[in-house]
Amino acid sequence: MTPEAFIQKWQAAKTKEKSAAQEHFIDLCRLLGEATPNEADPDGLWFCFEKGAKKTGGGDGWADVWRKGCFGWEYKGKGKDLQAALKQLQGYALALQSPPLLIVSDLETLVIHTAFTNAVQETHAIALDDLRQPEARQKLKWAFTDPERLRPGQTREGLTRAAAEQFAALALALHQRGFEPHRVAHFLNRLLFCLFAEDCDLLPKALFSRLLENAAKHPDRGTSLLKNLFQAMAEGGDFGVDIIDWFNGGLFNDADTLPLTGAEFKQLSALSRLDWSAIEPAIFGTLFERGLDPAKRSQLGAHYTDRASIMRLVDPVIREPLLAEWEAVKADIQKDKTKARTKAQKAYIGFLERLKNFRVLDPACGSGNFLYLALQTLKDLEHQAILEAETLGLPRQFPAVGPEAVHGIELNPYAAELARVTVWIGEIQWMIQHGYNLTKNPILRPLDTIEQRDAVLNADGTEAAWPEADVIIGNPPFLGGSKLLGSLGEEYTHRLRACYQGRVPGGADLVCYWFEKARAQIAAGKTQRAGLVSTNSIRGGANRKVLERILYGTIEAEHNGGRYGDGNFRHLGIDGIAQKSRDSAGASRGGGAGHRQSPGSTGHENGPGFGAGSDPHRLGGAEMDAGDVAGGRGVAGAEGLLLNRLAIFNAWSDEPWINEGAAVRVSLIGFCRKLEASKISLNGKYAEEIYSDLTAASEGTENLDLTQAKPISTNFRICFMGASKKGPFDIPGELARTWLEQPNPHSQPNSDVLRPLWNGLDLTRRPRDIWVIDFGVNMDERNAVLYEAPYEYVLRTVKPISEKNRDAVVARSWWRLARPRPDLRDALRGLSRYIATPEVAKYRLFAWMNSAVLPDQKLYAIARADDAIFGVLHSRFHELWSLAVCTWHGVGNDPRYTPTTTFETFPFPEGVLTHENPDAAFPAIAEAAKRLHALRESWLNPPEWTERVPEVVPGYPDRILPKPGHAADLKKRTLTNLYNTRPAWLDNAHKALDQAVAAAYGWTDYTEAMPDAEILGRLLKLNLERA
Repeated sequence: MTPEAFIQKWQAAKTKEKSAAQEHFIDLCRLLGEATPNEADPDGLWFCFEKGAKKTGGGDGWADVWRKGCFGWEYKGKGKDLQAALKQLQGYALALQSPPLLIVSDLETLVIHTAFTNAVQETHAIALDDLRQPEARQKLKWAFTDPERLRPGQTREGLTRAAAEQFAALALALHQRGFEPHRVAHFLNRLLFCLFAEDCDLLPKALFSRLLENAAKHPDRGTSLLKNLFQAMAEGGDFGVDIIDWFNGGLFNDADTLPLTGAEFKQLSALSRLDWSAIEPAIFGTLFERGLDPAKRSQLGAHYTDRASIMRLVDPVIREPLLAEWEAVKADIQKDKTKARTKAQKAYIGFLERLKNFRVLDPACGSGNFLYLALQTLKDLEHQAILEAETLGLPRQFPAVGPEAVHGIELNPYAAELARVTVWIGEIQWMIQHGYNLTKNPILRPLDTIEQRDAVLNADGTEAAWPEADVIIGNPPFLGGSKLLGSLGEEYTHRLRACYQGRVPGGADLVCYWFEKARAQIAAGKTQRAGLVSTNSIRGGANRKVLERILYGTIEAEHNGGRYGDGNFRHLGIDGIAQKSRDSAGASRGGGAGHRQSPGSTGHENGPGFGAGSDPHRLGGAEMDAGDVAGGRGVAGAEGLLLNRLAIFNAWSDEPWINEGAAVRVSLIGFCRKLEASKISLNGKYAEEIYSDLTAASEGTENLDLTQAKPISTNFRICFMGASKKGPFDIPGELARTWLEQPNPHSQPNSDVLRPLWNGLDLTRRPRDIWVIDFGVNMDERNAVLYEAPYEYVLRTVKPISEKNRDAVVARSWWRLARPRPDLRDALRGLSRYIATPEVAKYRLFAWMNSAVLPDQKLYAIARADDAIFGVLHSRFHELWSLAVCTWHGVGNDPRYTPTTTFETFPFPEGVLTHENPDAAFPAIAEAAKRLHALRESWLNPPEWTERVPEVVPGYPDRILPKPGHAADLKKRTLTNLYNTRPAWLDNAHKALDQAVAAAYGWTDYTEAMPDAEILGRLLKLNLERA
């Protein structure tokens, strides 16, 4: 068929929609040279007329034509409303497998609406006369064969970023004109919502764009126009000749405006040309918050957390459990619909009520991205249930899930308001995109469920309450435990730690308080599941205690569904062993013979204990007293006591994330009651159980839970963190050598208080030749002043800083290092050398250090001078252990060594640490270690390239300087570079060392091929035997 013939035929046609639709489409196929549905797909599996999808608007609705992966096509009679046809398509797009193009036609006009994921929407209208043009026919051919050619070039993320950047420029201009930042933010939030409302047809067509265009020419009138519009939106009413719907919801509670200049109105007018209906709520709040909050403006242009990352928590915590519920209900409906339609209808309505009343809490909601995706997930599930129930013959229901489903708590006022706007925009977009009419009067439902307040601590120092919710999700603030004082203030930090004493360790990161509160909500029956984001450091150290508390330390008493107390039944905190005293007067609250440590306990301080007579028993993963029942609800009396163990049912142990615009490494953790953890997944793979370090038993390593490892007493007081300065005590070596030659009034040398300082970089790279002014542990100022040059330096450069320190000890003793580590100094006394290892490094490296060198806090010092001990530490076995039980640091995800969890738990070969002469007792290890060190030293500092210069102070290590022409060569000789390449000689030296250490363990079957898991299992067994 020619274009002219097609146009003439259908211009003259007067037939009705249904009788003409298929003929019109077949003619169009002939025009385009495409096969008809019956020709291309006789079975109607991927291309057919009257695709059997039920529309959500009510009754039986069919897609007139459907081509899988290409389009859904709906016809209307001539002159009929094509917008209604589009709504019909949108209503059953899910059942049509979400085609990228939605096409509507009234026989005279064809309109292609793009519906690609993550792209702005575009519309292509093609009139009958346009079909004479090859370009118009080509667009229709693409709809059949290559719909991607019609994908809009701009993504929703790109549009949102562009809009946010331009709004940020406007916010900056208003701040510079002296307007209060919160007032600016509230005003701009109203403007951006008006831009969105106009493009969603919630305001009369082009009303806001015309207002801005006129205001740019007459800025003196613009302010009053905005005020009048805001008043009309607050209550509904007239704006000139236009009628404005009632919006309010809290956003338009008043008509406060800011006077904008002509240039600013012109800037807004340009912004109105963007398609605001397509902005992406999942990132909208984050990007706009950076522009509106002056404290976050530096993050403009930085990356943000994407939708897929957030859904890694939303899916397992919300979507998957509810979808499983629906599948079960749907199966019942399919069984009952032929026998008992009323029963099927009741089951269906019950599930919709379940969704309607489902509540999600984000207690650190920021600008609302988690809340938006949670709401979208609930609405998608409801929509799916409505569609599928209709195909089963049940009457359609109107969606009832709305913004009231999400609750949030957020301290930052900028973010809290943006969270409300984000949820409103997400709700409106979803309803429009799925073909539903918006609820009005008002359009914006009040979102008092998003509160602006502290989520963990009340102003009076008591614990902040959280509203009950079915699930808790969120990304709580990342702030290291050592930074709380400096960032939150001394008073707040002390009150926070006091409030959660016994529940959250004092040195834990801030995020841990959210984990503990979520645990408590689940334990109290106020929440079913939780899914939170944490830095990956939650897997170890003090932070891991909150995960141990989740897994081992929750005990609740329940009776007929209600909770009650029992004076003889104790909550164990972290220990988590349910015990009931046989003494009716109550068990002792102090440590006693019955005390047991929890996995991962440090062993240096006693946790809660029990008096004699306690007799714990383990029953199927729950620990109960003899005679009690580890069971469920409704058991009368003492037998009704229930140990409410929790489980981590879903976790991603170490993932990239964006926090406050910066790249970090995080753990995503979902937890619930143990009995409800039916599907367990770690890093996307099935697991039997997830441990508190976010590992799980792997094949062949059943129950290899390294969190059970305990400190071994023979390892105590050997490994120490280096000194912490907390001030500019470090000086260049050249200056130190000048001072070393200067006299003092008391005739004592400056070498008393000057010594080389090494940190992790000095060990992994090349020594920096940095020294430190070290007045020791107890030297008072009266004696320090006698070392003239060093004292004058710290007086001038250190004192002004230290006196402002929140730590009273640091401020008072400003001339001394903040943490001089007296235990370390005592342990090193009498040693000529010690072993050092970096706290954080790509490789677990150990090196010999002269005892004159002071280790910085980024180095750990092992106070032993034995080659055999050096050899064990540098063996494969200790490296494996250290990587398995360590914590992880930063975006580089480098392993972090610690004295407690890494060194003190490691089981050395029997006798290596305790023998009075380990080198003589273990000569093979000592010799292999000596060889490794000698080979490395020769490679690092080849005599052909270096010369050794004695230091000014006798006994201090020689300086190693490059010979002429070899400075560049020597700069590349670092331990990191050496282990990056791991040449054959180095590999052989390590293999020889490993064989010697394996022999000391008595592992005669050891070979290089022995699996890591086998080695770790043997080491764990040794640990548990000795601890």
